[in-house]
Amino acid sequence: MLDLHVVIGGFTQRRNRWHGMLKLNEKVIAAVGMSSHRRVWFQRWCDPWKQIAEHVWLLKEEAGQELRVFVYAYSWGAGWGAMQFAKHLSDANIKIEVMVISDAVFRHPVLIMRWTAMTKLGTIQIPDNVNVVHRFYQKRGRPMGHKVHWNAIETEIQTDRELHYEHAKMDDASEFHAKVLEVVDDSIAA
Repeated sequence: MLDLHVVIGGFTQRRNRWHGMLKLNEKVIAAVGMSSHRRVWFQRWCDPWKQIAEHVWLLKEEAGQELRVFVYAYSWGAGWGAMQFAKHLSDANIKIEVMVISDAVFRHPVLIMRWTAMTKLGTIQIPDNVNVVHRFYQKRGRPMGHKVHWNAIETEIQTDRELHYEHAKMDDASEFHAKVLEVVDDSIAA
């Protein structure tokens, strides 16, 4: 079995500046250890998700074994990147076992409507190929975590918890990091 843990940063988060999602990425790497059966990727919210999903499909085919995908995301990384990734994985008939999202912000697909990220308008649609979701959000400032909606009977929202941090601190939230590491530990134990 091959496990892929994907950490997706928010709007201003890059690889060349230290932030909560890079810290989380390092924690996940330390937790999974060195193994040919476990991989950890850091991605930006705006990365080419169709190509990344195709890469995942190629890994699955090359490995010739079961593939489990886990996603941990923040802000536009959760509201846009993770949803695009899930959608493209669905096209390849690949499920996401667990998705842990922190303060997912809706990103309107139409450029002139992007201002809705700073409002309560917009709902994030969880794709049907996501099995379990743990959601953390805040209401202290803008942007703030938007509503999520799901259609699939198979999708289970196991955590839906408000935290008391500003948006800019939600990527560093100890509760979010703890849940991610719990998911990682459970994936190793399974």
